[in-house]
Amino acid sequence: MNYDEIVEGCKKDKREAQMKFYALFSREVYVTAYRLLENSFDAEEVMQESLLKVLMNKDLLLPQRSNMLMRIKRIAINASVDVLRRRSNTVLWNDSIDAEEDENFEDVLMREERMRLLHKAIEALPTGYRAVVLMYIVEELDYKEISQILNVTASAVRSQLTRAKRRITEWFENYENGR
Repeated sequence: MNYDEIVEGCKKDKREAQMKFYALFSREVYVTAYRLLENSFDAEEVMQESLLKVLMNKDLLLPQRSNMLMRIKRIAINASVDVLRRRSNTVLWNDSIDAEEDENFEDVLMREERMRLLHKAIEALPTGYRAVVLMYIVEELDYKEISQILNVTASAVRSQLTRAKRRITEWFENYENGR
């Protein structure tokens, strides 16, 4: 079943098409939500709610797969931001860095330590700043896309990113001075 057939089947509430739609988008939408929430239960809930929202509202279905993926991701990001607003002091990011064969052990440890510190600095940001930073860096959304998702102006997004960078820099300075 190709994408066009899946969309047509979803518009007609055909179970097989809905299952294929779910299979087509669920993994990428889950990863997007997980990057923001870093909680598998919440990410799965957001993913399911986002896909269900599209399947329940047929007007949200788009004829192009890539556009549909971006629409569902935006729905998932909005839902993730709502979850973040409801909770505080959340860990948002947990990447591990694999060692390349040509790197020595000390270099890998130093790089992992820098990433760990960067994660801590981002975690220390207020929820709004964290969400904007992660959407910009991890999801690679531009100012306009983030502004649409958060329902703020692009200049407000730019301002939040600038303030977030400043706070991260201050966090590192405080960390270095506290050693």
